Amino acid sequence: MKTRLLVVLSFIAVSAFAQTQVAPGSKVFIAQMGDNLENYIAAEIIKQKIPLTIVADQSQADFVLTGGSHVIGQKTSGNGSVLYPVRQRTEYGAAMSMTSTKSNAVVWAGDSDGSKVKQLAEKIIRQMNKDLFGKK
Repeated sequence: MKTRLLVVLSFIAVSAFAQTQVAPGSKVFIAQMGDNLENYIAAEIIKQKIPLTIVADQSQADFVLTGGSHVIGQKTSGNGSVLYPVRQRTEYGAAMSMTSTKSNAVVWAGDSDGSKVKQLAEKIIRQMNKDLFGKK
């Protein structure tokens, strides 16, 4: 009896794991994220040739990307001289997750920080490619 229960539980665990794998060619919907991050994410998926298909209708998606960016703070550089004037730049942070539309399981999550929203998207998608598809 215990052996049967163990086999059934093992099968359920393997089945659940198999359902949450992100296969090349999977359809992904990118939710609105603020700071125009969703557009940079879409552009980076295409630019970095990530093997995902972006869809405009969430009901057609296998996975949904959600997340957002926020201002971490201001950084100051330079010493005020003519050669090195004082400059301030805004530092951003972003976090994102990919959820299966079938199982509602989070299959991937990543985060990054940087001085530009475009830079955040580039770093996050590079991380996604490495984590999900084993590519640099």
